[in-house]
Amino acid sequence: MKKSSFPFKEDIIWLLAVFLILSFLFSLPYVVGAMLTPYGAKFLALLRLKDDLAVYLSWIEQVKQGHILFVNLFTNLEQQHPFFNLFALLLGGLCKLTHISPLKILFISRYIFAFGLLCFLYAFLCYVFPERKKRMIGLLMVVFSSGAGWLTGGYSPARGIANSVDLWQPESTVFFTLYVNPLFTFALLLILGFFLPLLIRKDWKGGLIAGFSLLILANVHTYDVLIVGAVWILYVFLLSAKDKKIPWKDILNAGVALILASPALYYQIYLLQKEPLFAKRAEVPTLSPPFYWYLTGMGFLIPLAIWAIIKKVREEEVNATSLFLIAWALAGFILPYLPFSFQRKLFMGTQIPLAILATIAVTNRFLENRRNLLPFLLFFLFLSNGMILGTDIYSLVTNQSLYPQPTYLTNSEIEALNWFRDYTTPKEVILAIPDFACYIPSLTGRRVYAGHWGETPDYLEKYKKVLQFYKGKDEELRKAFLHRNNINYVYYGNYEHFLAPEFLEFNNPFLQLVFQNGEARIWRVRD
Repeated sequence: MKKSSFPFKEDIIWLLAVFLILSFLFSLPYVVGAMLTPYGAKFLALLRLKDDLAVYLSWIEQVKQGHILFVNLFTNLEQQHPFFNLFALLLGGLCKLTHISPLKILFISRYIFAFGLLCFLYAFLCYVFPERKKRMIGLLMVVFSSGAGWLTGGYSPARGIANSVDLWQPESTVFFTLYVNPLFTFALLLILGFFLPLLIRKDWKGGLIAGFSLLILANVHTYDVLIVGAVWILYVFLLSAKDKKIPWKDILNAGVALILASPALYYQIYLLQKEPLFAKRAEVPTLSPPFYWYLTGMGFLIPLAIWAIIKKVREEEVNATSLFLIAWALAGFILPYLPFSFQRKLFMGTQIPLAILATIAVTNRFLENRRNLLPFLLFFLFLSNGMILGTDIYSLVTNQSLYPQPTYLTNSEIEALNWFRDYTTPKEVILAIPDFACYIPSLTGRRVYAGHWGETPDYLEKYKKVLQFYKGKDEELRKAFLHRNNINYVYYGNYEHFLAPEFLEFNNPFLQLVFQNGEARIWRVRD
């Protein structure tokens, strides 16, 4: 296949136009959230995956406070082997350099990484499509398409993972990823940074460039190494079957990349073997839903992709590029059902080859027929993304969040968090209701007893123990709980008052009040 060079003036203008439209769309809920901020409160700009974003913010906050190596702050257990993450080091370094808060840096990074990913996607589309119109359409298909979740009745929190993945799993589509999670966006960029040089250059230099991307990917989002490895192995297998010979160059160049990335892979293996907290986090199950929810999650892209493959076979145009797209799509549906604890994380990026194959299926007819049905097709493919935006706007307007963590913090709560940052140390442990405690590490860099479903070992059990402390009447049991878990401070704010209003009536001689304002109290645990 003849490959197209990039960029041209028209390509750059198109890329910028798509970026501006995309940015406008996924900014809408954040704008609504900011406009609806109650008096005396602060909008956090965290709408989905609040708990996971709080983890990234805790890393960034630690870097801002001068740490290169950082620890899990969502548990009272000591971590013996601190780790580092290049994503957090980059954003934390920007915080230190610009004196901008981690919350704002993380929000801004959505747009920076979104533009970077669009550039890499367009470069990949230039590899696939020599014709400018096809790659322009391809970019729209990749960025704006979603599945058929809108036909399944929408997302229901009560059903858990038994929902169409395009409505709740940010890894499922590019638009959802860009909207919610800048780390996933950065990881997708690195995935393409691995594939592109291997596909285009076909030499050891391509292997070096790919290896540099794989090195960073193995550090910032290690799960995705399995994705790129499985895709490349399947691609080599299909290429061997087609050409009746082993593609040694593709194998050796990928080997060069693997060697270059091996220090980061070894580091992750070392942490898994030597650091119990790191291993426990990796063991937390994030299993896949029934297979049909992935099918609905990709929706009409699947029959369009199959149509494209049939067309290629009939026209005898199944080249290396087509085989790579097929390998990537197949791997995306196989990996989430392998015996790993993190199954559904391995679905990330699957929409990209499906959307490109769908583009192959529709572009010829579209280019021949100037009546232009493409806008209608894109509209139907975008509906699940639109439902996500609409759901979040509705939840903001009605104050009915999909997540237990707060969307806004009052000035009194922020004042209490600032007290923790100014008057406590990173090794001291704070007790609060986990739904609120989730924000203490991210906004103060301080440790909590329990605060995250995956970062806190035995999270559900610890959540129950926290409630027992705040609601329990036995003074000795509550005192023993604090000392047994090396808890230094007890926080009582709006969440605690809602769940345990009786706590203030208890006799707590083992607690010394050190901070109080209109909505929050902080006690230090006496020795």
